[in-house]
Order: sequence, then structure tokens, then C-alpha cells
Amino acid sequence: MPDSDLSLDAPGAEEVQVIPWPLLLRRRVAQRVKASSRYPWLVLVTVLLGLFSVGFTITILAVSLSTIADDVGSSKTTLTWVITGPLLAFGIVGPAFGKAGDLFGQKRMYLLGMAGSALFAIGIAASWNAASLITFRVLASACGAASGPASMALIYSVFPYGRRVQAMGYWSMVGAGAPVLGVVAGGPIVEALSWRVIFLVQAPLVLFCVLLAAAVLPETERGDRVRFDVLGTVLLGIGVTSLLFALNRGPVFGWDSPIVLGGFLVAPVALTLFALWERRAPSPLLRLDYVRRRNVAAPIATQFFTNFAYMGGFIITPFMLDEVFGYGETRIGLLSISRPLTFAIVAPLSGYAAIRLGERATGVFGAAMVAISMAMLAQVDAASTDLLVIGGLALSGLGLGSSSPSMAATIANAVDERDLGIAGAAQQMMTQIGVVAGIQLMQTLQASSEDSAGLIESYQRAYLLGAAVCVLGVAAAAFVRRSPTRVRLERHKYPDVPHYEYDALHLGDDEHGSWYWAPTDNAVRRGGEELFRTAEPSLYLVPVDKPWMVWFAPRMKQLDFHLYVDVGTVPVRTRDRITMVDLDLDVVRTPDGDVRVLDEDELVAHTELYGYPPELVDHARSVTAEVVAMLERNEEPFATVWRQWEREAAEKAPTR
Repeated sequence: MPDSDLSLDAPGAEEVQVIPWPLLLRRRVAQRVKASSRYPWLVLVTVLLGLFSVGFTITILAVSLSTIADDVGSSKTTLTWVITGPLLAFGIVGPAFGKAGDLFGQKRMYLLGMAGSALFAIGIAASWNAASLITFRVLASACGAASGPASMALIYSVFPYGRRVQAMGYWSMVGAGAPVLGVVAGGPIVEALSWRVIFLVQAPLVLFCVLLAAAVLPETERGDRVRFDVLGTVLLGIGVTSLLFALNRGPVFGWDSPIVLGGFLVAPVALTLFALWERRAPSPLLRLDYVRRRNVAAPIATQFFTNFAYMGGFIITPFMLDEVFGYGETRIGLLSISRPLTFAIVAPLSGYAAIRLGERATGVFGAAMVAISMAMLAQVDAASTDLLVIGGLALSGLGLGSSSPSMAATIANAVDERDLGIAGAAQQMMTQIGVVAGIQLMQTLQASSEDSAGLIESYQRAYLLGAAVCVLGVAAAAFVRRSPTRVRLERHKYPDVPHYEYDALHLGDDEHGSWYWAPTDNAVRRGGEELFRTAEPSLYLVPVDKPWMVWFAPRMKQLDFHLYVDVGTVPVRTRDRITMVDLDLDVVRTPDGDVRVLDEDELVAHTELYGYPPELVDHARSVTAEVVAMLERNEEPFATVWRQWEREAAEKAPTR
């Protein structure tokens, strides 16, 4: 809608001016919100409200399955598709929606997903039989597959690298806490009124969150105008859905059932074809080079293994409490809440801990706690008290609440900004596979060993399987590297006039100084005003006590140099800023190895214009001569050490 006033022409009357007050009000509110210094936190709260509005009903369906089955005239076995269907839906559409957000805008996908969730919540409430209920539930979950990755990408877009893990702590808290509140508040409503009331309340709540999001959330940049990878989406959907279906139906149809075996055969074939296609696709759904990055592969593996044990243990525990101890539903529910409740409390705290300790430390700790919790639950027998069960479940919540925010933020920090949606979807997809595999394999082991080992030991074996798998999660987390922190590099002109400034990611330090990485499309500013964006990624070295900075640009073919040294004063460091006074002279080395000194005329002109002291001019010439000599002798750090740091950047930092 244009900014100008709207007009309505009435017959026989002059043009009537109509001021679009709702539009102006919405824009005024949006401008005020975005100007706030707390805007990232406002975005986070908005997204979390949306996440809560669609998440609190998840457990209602699970715990009320028998009641719902009676209401719609179906069986509990048939209605298990209310739980299974969403898992398959995400496998089909999750990555596609994640990529669509990268291409067409994350805010758009988030709003569409949330609006669809509200619409199909009404459909769920109005369901007249099992088929309609399952259909609306699957469609609602498909919409959730659109809003989930988009919500993560929107959070990442407003939080700096170093604070993303903190934000994901709150995201994880709501993701775990909403189902808990759903059980606590929803149970009495279902008993007193109807399960349909829950979804009738959900619809307007979600619509409110849609309106709030429309006003508050930022517009993300759309990707390049490229063709959507339809074939890659289809192949990945077939592979993942076949695997999830086979895992889910194995215990029901039998692991040797032709349809289950077919699923296990189709999955690797489709995924292999997907990988082959992605290597040659002009616009791939998922860049396969990400899989080779340590800070993508290791966190995803950690999420897979820990969720295998976490969800597998959570699902078999109520059955154990029922069959071994004879507990009723209310007591089982109260004991089971200890796990998600601990998760919800720990997750935001672990975000703060990760900032201080690093993602690897919290990831290893969390995975280890989940493994220990499985070992603790494996000690439960008929003589055990409730405290052992509560402790084991709470330890699971502590573990996953500690590791999940760190692993999610690590992945986001390792991929390009334009791929945050598909990265989040891929992470959620692998987590989903881990969840289904853990539930089905741990249940299968317990059921298959019950006759030979006895009831109690069959559950103990299942928990020990979860512990063994989770140890692999500990090993995977140990391979995670701490995400680089963002700093501002500033070059001033004498005596202290801002010249160029740009952000870079701190990769690490060695005897030569601190190394930084600036991704492609990095904004270069002067006085807060953007001058241009870089066409290629760059590597920088800031020495500890040398009066120069080095820019390594081997990929920039359009330049006539591969190395550029800015001569100036010794850089001054603060916590998030590095400043150097540029003294005009620069030294470059060309691809052929020639060493040149640039901007002699600029030094002469600025000496007269700004009144450089003679000792400052002598300093600039002396440092330049020293740098030229080092380059001609091919000394470090100008020889080969920079290649090591470029490889480091390829593993742990985005290129864009």
C-alpha cells in the first residue's frame, strides 16, 4: 500500500480524502519498536509467544488420546497417527520451508506458518471423525514446519554471534515449557469441558501472535533470484520420510515386514541420489560443504544422539512406572513433569554459561548428563523410591537443557546468513530422526527382552542402550569448536578522525597476533554510513605490538594484490573494538610476488593538510621499510601461516 492518502470517488461529489489511520499507526509502532535499544529482545519475546501458542497443545493430544478416540468414534491405535503424522510431515516439508524462508524472507514464512496453525487449530476443534482430525493435525504440523526454522532464523538475524546461544536458551525453555503447561492447565479443562476447547482457545491466541509478529519482526533479506531446488526437496523428503516411517512402524508391523524393510531400503537410495544431485544442482537445497564443517556436523550429531536417549527414555518411563510400580496416570504425570520442567529452567541459564565457558563445554556437559541419567534410570527396580526416578528424569532435563542451546547456536554461527533457515530445518530434521529412532529402538529392545530377562531388567537394558548411544553424543560434542566472537575493526585518520570501520569474527591468536575473518557481503562504513559491501571473504591479522594491520585477500581476483598492509600506529584494543590510526602508507604484494609501496603522495599531502609531526612521518617511513624487507624475505606472518587460519575460518565461520 502506498504511503499517500487513500481516496474514494463518490458520484456527483468531490474526491474524498481518507487517511489510513490503521496503517499509519502500525508503521509508527513498528518504527518506535525497531528504534529501541532492546529491539532484539522484543523480537525474541514476540517469537517465543508464537512458539508457546502453537506448542502448548502438543501434549494434550498425547495424554488425552483415549478420550479423543471415544469422542470421534475411533480407536486409540488409529489415532496414534495424530502423533506419527506430524513427524512424517516435517520430514517432507521441513527442509523445503526452511529453504523457502532463506529465499523469500523469514518473516513471510513465519507469518504464513503461524496463520496456517491458527486455521487448522479450528479444524482440529471441529473434527468429526478420525480422518479429519489426523488430516488437520498433519496440516497444522506442516505449518509449524514453516514457522519453526523461520523463528530461529529471525532470532539469529537480530542477535550478534556471541549472544545467539543466550537467545536460544530462552527459545529452548519455551519449547520445553509450553507442553508442560499444556498438561498442567489442559488436563483439568479436558476433564471438565472438552479437548476441543483447548484448540478453540488456541486459534485466537495464535492470531494475536500473528498480528504482533507482523508489527514487530524484522524483514529479512531475500535470497538471490534462483530456481527452487524441487528435485532435491523431493529426494530428501522421500529419504527422510521413508526412514521415519520405517522406524515408527517397525514395532507395529514387525521389523521384518516388507513395508518396513522397503522403507529402510528406499531411504539410503533416495538420500544417496539427493547427495549426488546436490553436488551438481545450480541452486542446491542444502550446501553439502556444510556437512564437512566441524561446527555443523558435530553439533547435529550431538543433537541426534542426545535426543535419541532423551526422548526414548521419556517415553518408556511412564510404561515402567505403570507396569513395575502400578502407578496411576496422575502420579505418573507428576513424576514425568520433572524432566521438561528442569529443561525449561536450565536452558536459559545454559545460554549465559556458554558465553563464558564456550559451546563445547556446555555441549559435552549436557550430553554427559543425559548419558548419566539413562544409567541412573537403569538402576530402578521394584524397591526403588520415586526420588530415583525424579532424579534420573531431572538429570535428563538438565543435560539436554544445557546442550541444546549451545549446539543450535554453533550451527547458526557456522553457516552463511542467507542459509540460516535451511540450517535450522536440517538441524530439526536430524533431531526428529533421533527422537523417532530412540523411541522405537528403546521400546523394541524392552519388549523383545521382557520374556527372557524379565520385566524390570528389560527396562534396564533399554535405558542402557540410551546411555550407550548418548556417549556418542558426548564424543561428538567434544569436536565442537568455540564460535568466533564479533569485533569492530576501525581505521582512523590522524589525529582521530573515523575513516573505515567493519565487523570481523575473531578466529584465534598465535605468536603473530589476533586473526579475524570478514565474510562476504560485509558492510564497510564511515561515520555509521554504509559505503559498500565486500564481494569476497577476507582474513585479517592484528599484531600485538606492531604498528600495522594485514589484509589477506587471495580470493579477490579483481584486485592486483593478494596481501595489503596498512601502516599506522599500534592498534588499541577494547573488549569489542580495535582501533588504529592509519598513516597513509600501504604495502602490497601482487600475485607475482612483487612488493610495492602505495600512497606516498597521500602521505605528503596529509602531512601538510593535517600537520603531521616530523617524528610521525619518520615513524611511518621506518615501519614501511621494515614491512617491505619482511615481505621481500617472505617472513612470517606473510609467508604461509595465514593459510592455516583461512582453513580455520572455513571450518568454524560463515563465508557470507
